[in-house]
Amino acid sequence: DFGGMLLSREGLLRTSSTCGYDSPRLYARCIDETPCTGNAFHTDGEKAPWASVMMPGMIEVTGVLLENKCGWQNRHRQVPFEVQISEDGESWQTVAKEAENRETYRIDLRDKGLRAKFVRIQRTPGAKSDVYHFSKILVYGKKLY
Repeated sequence: DFGGMLLSREGLLRTSSTCGYDSPRLYARCIDETPCTGNAFHTDGEKAPWASVMMPGMIEVTGVLLENKCGWQNRHRQVPFEVQISEDGESWQTVAKEAENRETYRIDLRDKGLRAKFVRIQRTPGAKSDVYHFSKILVYGKKLY
C-alpha cells in the first residue's frame, strides 16, 4: 500500500488513443482492486502512447503499482516507460523510469512529498512506435482534498 490508500479507484482513466482491441468498459477495472485478466486498455500504435489517471483532487502520491499481464509475447510493448505526475494535466514531472520487461512494477514514492492530480504512464518518447496496454494502474497516496 506504499503507506497510503488506493486512490486511483476514485479516479478517471484516459488514454492517448484507442484501437479495435480497446475495452473502455474495463477502464474502471484497470484502476481499482477488481481482478482483471488481459488488458484493460489498448492504444493504437504510437511513438509515445500514455494512460493517465485523473484524481478527484490533489493527492500526495506514495506509490504506483502496474500489472503487465498480457501474453508474454506482448509484454515488451510497454517498455521503456516513465511514471509522470502533474498538478494541472499540462506540465509533467518524471518521477520514475523503467526499462525492464516485467509482469509487475512496484514504484515506491513514499517520503518524496509528491503532489499531483494526475498520474501518467507513458512509453518513453522516441523509443518505438507500437500499441500500449497494461492490466492495472493502481495509484496509492494520501488525499489532500
